[in-house]
Amino acid sequence: MGWFKKSASTERNGRFPDDPPEVRGAGDSSEHRRVVDMLILMCEGNYQAMVSNTELGASWVGRFARTENETVFLEVQLNEVEALLDPGAFCTVSFTYENHAQVFLTTVKQSSLMEDKGLAIELFVPDAIHAAGRRELYRVPVLIDTEMEARVTASSGAVFSARVQDINTSGVRIRPNQEAMSFVGIGEQIELLLTLGELTAHRAADVRHKDLRNSAFGLHFLETTDTVKQQQIRLIVREAERRYLLRINRLD
Repeated sequence: MGWFKKSASTERNGRFPDDPPEVRGAGDSSEHRRVVDMLILMCEGNYQAMVSNTELGASWVGRFARTENETVFLEVQLNEVEALLDPGAFCTVSFTYENHAQVFLTTVKQSSLMEDKGLAIELFVPDAIHAAGRRELYRVPVLIDTEMEARVTASSGAVFSARVQDINTSGVRIRPNQEAMSFVGIGEQIELLLTLGELTAHRAADVRHKDLRNSAFGLHFLETTDTVKQQQIRLIVREAERRYLLRINRLD
């Protein structure tokens, strides 16, 4: 298989705030220290990790190797997707720490081939690491001024719009106005239209959770074999991720 090379527009470290709607400041030194200490432990124990790249839609199993000068080194084993990751490429890294799944989003400093179909990846140390359920994937926070809109058509025929709070290729969390919270219920199937600039995505989804306190719905995309719809979601997620990292790295 040929080698793939994908690039992105930023070369500085990605950050993952605990509260995605707001952009963090220069960084909480105590939180950053906690992250560095955790990564040092992961490297000392040569812990296993999963490294994923949204742009390629690929994931690789690897292990933490070492930390050095705000960089964490991982060694991954390539599979049917063989790729050199260019500086600035976005990656999510998930791993288990003290029996809890953890995940962070960051960018690649550089990567190089190893022997035995391996890849050495240098990643910028993130400002925060997010605890996630084992069945959850990292969701890209959508900044308020990104202007991604969701248009929902309920099974009753009711139609309403909502702001997108976060998204990945498996689902999305949206925040409509309070009145719309009564239009759909848990387990209901809806039709969803997402728009971001010139990008659009049409998907069927079901309502997985309903948060009356924060006026939010958690939606899970239903499986589809339609390659066009699959690509639409991947493009929107990639663009939301790109805008998010540009903003928090102060590059927009």
